[in-house]
Amino acid sequence: MENPMVAADHPLPQSRLIIELMIDELKEQIDAMERDIENHKKMVGRVAKVTQKL
Repeated sequence: MENPMVAADHPLPQSRLIIELMIDELKEQIDAMERDIENHKKMVGRVAKVTQKL
């Protein structure tokens, strides 16, 4: 007998897939934000060095 929790017409598997895709997208966005933060930190360091020389 087919498991009703994984039946094709049951909304849970599709909803779970959508949630997993959303989580993956959020992880990618977080990674991009972390890279942006690191780049901003480097820029702040460069600006600090330049202003010290002034």
